[in-house]
Amino acid sequence: MVDPLRQVKQLRVKLLLLLVIVFIALAALMPFVISSLNERNELNTHIQSIKKITSDIIYYDEVLTMSARMFTFTQEDRWSRRYINIANTLDQTLLEAEALDPVIADAIAATAQVNTKLIEIESKAFALARAGKLAQARSSLLDETYFALKAQYQATVFKALDNTRALSETKMVQQNQLKTNVLILSLLGLSVLFFAFIAYLFRHNKQADKYIEELLTTLNDSIAKLNTTSKDLEQASKAKSQLLANMSHELRTPINGLYGALQLLRKEPQSNEGTSLLDTASMCSEMLSALVNDILDFTQMEKGKLQLEKREFDLRRVSKTIEHIFSHECEQKKLRFNCTFNVESPRRLGDELRLKQVLVNLLSNAVKFTQQGRISLSFTATSDSPWLDIVISDTGSGIKEEVLSKLFKHFEQGDASATRLYSGVGLGLAIVKSLLDAMRGTINITSQPGSGTSVELSLPLALPEKTTKEADEEGESEPQKADDAALLQGLSILIVEDNAVNQIILQKMLVSQGAKTALAVNGQEAIDKMSADIQLVLMDIQMPVMGGVEAFQEIRSQWPVVPVIAVTANVFESDISHYARLGFDGVVAKPISQSALTDTILSNCA
Repeated sequence: MVDPLRQVKQLRVKLLLLLVIVFIALAALMPFVISSLNERNELNTHIQSIKKITSDIIYYDEVLTMSARMFTFTQEDRWSRRYINIANTLDQTLLEAEALDPVIADAIAATAQVNTKLIEIESKAFALARAGKLAQARSSLLDETYFALKAQYQATVFKALDNTRALSETKMVQQNQLKTNVLILSLLGLSVLFFAFIAYLFRHNKQADKYIEELLTTLNDSIAKLNTTSKDLEQASKAKSQLLANMSHELRTPINGLYGALQLLRKEPQSNEGTSLLDTASMCSEMLSALVNDILDFTQMEKGKLQLEKREFDLRRVSKTIEHIFSHECEQKKLRFNCTFNVESPRRLGDELRLKQVLVNLLSNAVKFTQQGRISLSFTATSDSPWLDIVISDTGSGIKEEVLSKLFKHFEQGDASATRLYSGVGLGLAIVKSLLDAMRGTINITSQPGSGTSVELSLPLALPEKTTKEADEEGESEPQKADDAALLQGLSILIVEDNAVNQIILQKMLVSQGAKTALAVNGQEAIDKMSADIQLVLMDIQMPVMGGVEAFQEIRSQWPVVPVIAVTANVFESDISHYARLGFDGVVAKPISQSALTDTILSNCA
């Protein structure tokens, strides 16, 4: 595309040059045209003046002769007065004629003697008439001598006037011819330039049209390729998100078995070493569950469907929960963990779960990259400000400057080499950033390699409309739960689950708290086993023969008062909302937390 573009530019330059030449030619031609018009006007005025003066002289000369003759016939003074006036006017006209051209002036000077003789004859005729010699006076104005002088005078003056007029007219014709020729040549030159301009303009437009057509063809091809690429990328993104969602769903089954078994083992008598090993295994299972949750959050964020809750919660509870989790983790690595809470109004509005997720991700990194020293967590907020400031600092290995720029990218790690010391998929901080953006908060990380890292968070968590001291005090105290094996005593529960591991875990969890259980491996078997003795149903969603949704609808139509709780790995917000709209009484996510399961059951069987 470079050569056509250069050609179009060159043609455009030539067009501009032609336009400049045309304008210069027109600018140079205009003074010539104006000068020619002025000269022509001057010559025409000169000729008209000659014609007028010639006419005036003829007229005045005839009037003088007539006035003199009439006086000799009538002896009336008005004719003498008229003679004198016309004589003065004729003298003035002759002066004007002399000024028109030297030839005329010479002719008038040459006839001065003749003119004097004529004046003498006419003056003598006036004197004879006044003396009463009328016949003699009349004869002096009618004899051959007078006519001869008159003819001589007129011939000389009028010839000079006619010659001058003829010369002026000839000169004007010649000038007109010259100017006309010059103008014709100029117009021919301008016409050539104009046609050259039209030719170049046509060529320019043709070249430009060709170039634009090529450009549009290339652009359309690029757009088509981009559309194809976009569709491919969109399909790839959907496939990737679906794969991640399916992976996370499938991973929840073994995680549920591992997590549930560990929860059940905690109730068994253990040695100190066994308890320590159980703690380590529980922590690993929780980390694995957190990783699966991160993958789910990632797929939701990519689809733009991540929804945040806005509920009232107590920041002190969040602080105590985080302190409890990470005090234990720091103790395992012989690290000090300090948590300070300086929030004057701890009850806030926001998404408690997402806030915990952000803190867990950040503190997990701090623990991972700190080998000795301490980890600190602080909460700070004034009573009248919606902004909560959280600072997490550690004395770990720190972060290099070139790594800071890519910390929040998906699947990026500070050390992605095969020999890196720390594992991970690189989703944690990316999800943290996305969650903070969704909360309209900010994050700032400062680090010094070898000296540690400091993470500063600032979140807008609004104050609830009613924040009383009593409400704060209520928030401080967690509801007391019975810590015995009779929480679900006598409750008859139907477990609908196709996976054997999940069946075992659910049965043992429920039986350990006094519940009676029945088991169905699919929705159809659940319908067949329903009876008046069943007080609650725990329903898996994805099962062979008949799924959980179809089974729930059939059970609800026949046993409308029996609570049905969905126990599923489908824990997207859209899934949970869908189950709520269908009429499920609650949702318990896999991997199953025994406390969450118990709370959900009790809330529906109270």
